[in-house]
Amino acid sequence: MGARHTYVYSVRTQFENIGDLIINATSIALLSKDATVHCLLKGVPGYYERSLFEAVDQFGDLGNVKMYRESLLTFILLWPIRFGSKVKAFYVQKPGHYAGVHGARSLILHVAHALLMLWIKINGGKVIRMPSSVQRRDGLFGVVTAFHSRLCNKIFVRDLGSLKTLQRWRCSCVLAPDMAHYAYTPPKRVKREHPVVGDAVVAISPRNAAGALKFWSELIDTLCADGRGAPRLRLVSQVFFDTDLCQSLNESSFAEISILDETNFTYQDALVHYIDVHYVISDRLHALLFGRLAGASPILSASSSEKLVGYFDTWFHLDERLDSLGPGPGPDLGREFYISSPKMVELRGRINEIITEVHFIK
Repeated sequence: MGARHTYVYSVRTQFENIGDLIINATSIALLSKDATVHCLLKGVPGYYERSLFEAVDQFGDLGNVKMYRESLLTFILLWPIRFGSKVKAFYVQKPGHYAGVHGARSLILHVAHALLMLWIKINGGKVIRMPSSVQRRDGLFGVVTAFHSRLCNKIFVRDLGSLKTLQRWRCSCVLAPDMAHYAYTPPKRVKREHPVVGDAVVAISPRNAAGALKFWSELIDTLCADGRGAPRLRLVSQVFFDTDLCQSLNESSFAEISILDETNFTYQDALVHYIDVHYVISDRLHALLFGRLAGASPILSASSSEKLVGYFDTWFHLDERLDSLGPGPGPDLGREFYISSPKMVELRGRINEIITEVHFIK
């Protein structure tokens, strides 16, 4: 196809974390294989930028990526000068979770962003949103969220609940898996075979939220109370906000602790934490997916959000064999999902189809 298409991609994210890094890196990388990608880097920390483009280089064509130290506002206001009417240019909204309008500040930001999207479309550009989830909103917040979403020429959406919401808003949307699946390297079989609980390695990657310390302390106590022997526990923080929680849990348990920070912030660093793990228990989507990329079996904790449960219910099958790990299935540990290697290969292939579909949007 050559580099006939042009994509504009704002790299800045609200909170830097390894999950966002890999889904943004794979998005940029796959687009760059057959197009030019203009990456806006203003406000992006140096360690995040280095790790991001290291991953882009691994999966795509860094030669087709152009980097700018400009803000999104400045770049888009100059859209007609940069691209004119002959260049097929797209503004790419990042993959991930879109909470929609949820307060006065986010209302102002959504309206401002919608005006920028309108400016792009007036000047012949297109707007696409990479695989994401969306929350339904009502009243004024719902109207603005729906209007903002309808300005997208195409939305790739990660779960059936979000798909139904966007269809209700009459958006152009397609069901698609999370971009992290593209990092899967077959074969990585699920490490299910271990004789007793005491031989299992269990990673716990908790989200730091209200009541989290009590919830996760009780879950660790449940695991360690098993009469067949306690598993080897590892606390993993791959989001900076979760580090304090992991350290507090580490002080009250015999668990190991692994923390991703600015000195080891790469996709490979994240996988190392899960390489010998049999199960990963978390209420963070990308902790569960990183665990599965390394061969661990994911267990959604009872504290998991509707978004997270919806994603796994959409793509994977609930596994009833959770009693091989703890006292038995139920809210004490969470819900285990079985994700076969063929399914991982299938989802990786689906991401390639998404990129092809993007390139042929008229």
